[in-house]
Amino acid sequence: MQLKDTMEKIKDRIKNIRSGFKSFDDAKCFMDLRRIIHNFVNPNQELQGKTPAEIAEINLKIGRNKLLGLIKFVRCLSIANLTISK
Repeated sequence: MQLKDTMEKIKDRIKNIRSGFKSFDDAKCFMDLRRIIHNFVNPNQELQGKTPAEIAEINLKIGRNKLLGLIKFVRCLSIANLTISK
């Protein structure tokens, strides 16, 4: 996917958020989420149907449903960090 296509997708998503972002942090979180989805979830045609993470050989073992697997992976990391912090 080219940068122009990515920017168009982001513009469309922002238009769908009627009230816009309430703060800079909200916008940053949205952009971080888009970056993570791009790198770990969405296959790229130019990468022969693989994600950038797969090309970089980053294997998080998130399963077939990559978005759900990624959410579970992050949740487990958060729980582990809370346990370590205590």
